[in-house]
Amino acid sequence: MKKEYTLVAAILGLSFIGGLAVAAFRLADSLDDYRKAQRSVQVKGLAERSVPADIAVWPIQLQNASNDLSDLEKKIQSDRKAVRDFLVAAGFPATEISTNPPKITDVEANQYSSPQGKRFRYLAQTTISLRTTNIEQLKETLQRSNQLIKQGVVLAAAGYGDEVQYFFTGLNEIKPAMIEEATKNARLAAQQFAKDSDSRVGNIKHASQGLFTIRDQDPYSPDIKIVRVVSSLTFFLE
Repeated sequence: MKKEYTLVAAILGLSFIGGLAVAAFRLADSLDDYRKAQRSVQVKGLAERSVPADIAVWPIQLQNASNDLSDLEKKIQSDRKAVRDFLVAAGFPATEISTNPPKITDVEANQYSSPQGKRFRYLAQTTISLRTTNIEQLKETLQRSNQLIKQGVVLAAAGYGDEVQYFFTGLNEIKPAMIEEATKNARLAAQQFAKDSDSRVGNIKHASQGLFTIRDQDPYSPDIKIVRVVSSLTFFLE
């Protein structure tokens, strides 16, 4: 009887050990499959385009000076009319032209400025802005802006923020194609990595779209913009 119990225990023990061995092999295979499923590569894809600006803003700065406010007002109105007539004659509709109130400085009221040697008491600066989508027409008009000077209109020296500004507003129209291009370029990079590691690129595991940036092509071509986006993608490797 004791021998029979011993035999049964031995059989059960062997069965248990065998079960553990099978389970261990299955677990090892599962872990190997899991590790293979988690193999991935993270890459970046770039898309870049050169596009023409579609809106331009030209702030025309006028300067006037006088010792009499009434005379100063007449000069301001005269110069305003000259500029508006010049722009309308160049083909721009009046709806694209806007005028800001003049900024008038009383030199004698400025405690930090000495009136000695000053020729005029009152100084005025007025901004007339042209906002247009006709970029080429604006460029041609800029070349003829010296006609205003011939009419006695004093243009202020262009400073920061006073130069012609160009904008591109068609980003939403080119976004889908650029994202697609960035994704394709990222996959090409992943395929090169996979080739070097004797693998194959699978599906996308994770994707992150970068921010779109718009900048001037160069300091001398502000009317040409460079649109750029960099997307980060993670691909499974098989």
